[in-house]
Amino acid sequence: FALAYSALGSCYVNRVLKGLGQSGDHEKAKNAFRKALTLDPRLLEARMHMVFIYLTGGQKQKARAEVDLLRNEYPNDPGVQFVRGVVARLDGDYDKALRSFDRMVRLNPGERVLASYNRGRIFVYQRQYDQALRELDQGAEIEPEHPLIKVFRARVLYYRGEIDEAA
Repeated sequence: FALAYSALGSCYVNRVLKGLGQSGDHEKAKNAFRKALTLDPRLLEARMHMVFIYLTGGQKQKARAEVDLLRNEYPNDPGVQFVRGVVARLDGDYDKALRSFDRMVRLNPGERVLASYNRGRIFVYQRQYDQALRELDQGAEIEPEHPLIKVFRARVLYYRGEIDEAA
């Protein structure tokens, strides 16, 4: 059951990415994805999440190469656009990242919240605070209590000098 192994790997890798992981979670994620890909080498979910394994394991070039393959094979998959956006953001290619997150929402409007805080994050990096707040407002319309919407809103307010509002 390749998809189940991929989901297990996703749980472990997300613990690592969110800073909540424990010792060994990265290796557990990698092993679960490898098992999934042994059972089904074309399984999109496992391949997408392996990009995060590569990134967190210091294999950025391998992550980029996999994203390029995925984009060619699945150009209309919102998840592929998300992973592409993350890699582009980490590379400092903010325009490409913004385009990827936009495309993700066009392909699946249900991804608006995810795109909003990722786009907002980029606008914070670029010191475009008003644009960041507009992005975060779009996500907050759908899910006002989303923790990452709130975290990035607080960062924008802090950087604008609105310390009490940020708190």
